[in-house]
Amino acid sequence: MSRISPGTLLVGFIAIAAGLVGAYLVRERSKPQPTVVAETAPVVVESQIVPLAALELKSGRKISLGDIQISQLTPTQMDERGIKTAYMADTRQIIGRVLRKDIEMGATFSPTDFYPEGTGPSIADLLDPGMRAITVPVNLDAAVAGFATPGTWVDVVFKSQPFQTEESDNYPAVAVTLLERVRVLAVEEETGEGIRVQDRRQATAKTAVTLQVSPEGAAALSLVEGKGTLALSLRHPDDDSQPVGMDPISLEELLSVPKQEKHEIEVFRGKRMTRVGFAYSDKGQSSLTRLVDTREDWNKPLVADTPEQLDKVAQKD
Repeated sequence: MSRISPGTLLVGFIAIAAGLVGAYLVRERSKPQPTVVAETAPVVVESQIVPLAALELKSGRKISLGDIQISQLTPTQMDERGIKTAYMADTRQIIGRVLRKDIEMGATFSPTDFYPEGTGPSIADLLDPGMRAITVPVNLDAAVAGFATPGTWVDVVFKSQPFQTEESDNYPAVAVTLLERVRVLAVEEETGEGIRVQDRRQATAKTAVTLQVSPEGAAALSLVEGKGTLALSLRHPDDDSQPVGMDPISLEELLSVPKQEKHEIEVFRGKRMTRVGFAYSDKGQSSLTRLVDTREDWNKPLVADTPEQLDKVAQKD
């Protein structure tokens, strides 16, 4: 029996090892390869800045920054809110403009919502049917410290000047609520609601205030023109109580000053006529208040209104 040489055994082992490696490689290649899924970038939905009305805004209002709410909305959110038409995205195009119509809270702004830039409603546009607009001068410090702005409701208080009639009766200054619940349409040339007219002048300067009144109210304001001063009394916008018709009140009545009943008599003595005025107080006291003495040889009557003048007349006689 012949022997196998060591070289032959080495060659056999190498052949077997090569066969095993080849079989392993064939087996691995025959296995199904896993599918490689490429990673895709997430879809980014861009949001947009949308200016919205922060509250319910009425026609005639001049828009300020506080009237606007800045929101960042996605297209889906805009569809949910019903924002489908074009809107104004730049707040600089909105602030300072005057609304032509009412805007609901949360609504967008569009160019058709506003009067042309730099303009606003005319006084006639603001008037209710059957009402009149009248402009009256009011002291700045009597215009509710500047809070009587367009769109507010006020009462008009009239304070008369002391005056004297031809019959020589002196009438004191009186104050009366002349008109109740009238709407302020404009202060100076400002018609935008909510805009306060700042005091840039002396407190005694006059401010032109335009009011919405009835035809009778316009006649009453015209009648008192130049006969005293007007002041405005601010009232709540929801206060629609009926006018109470207050009577005029004088300073004497306000301070409970004793009243005096005035009387006058005329005395004729020949060619001389003397008119004497006197008064009775509520305490029963009487006093001489006026004396007019007329004689034929005098060029003009002698009139005495003070105690000193009355004493001179008595000494002359």
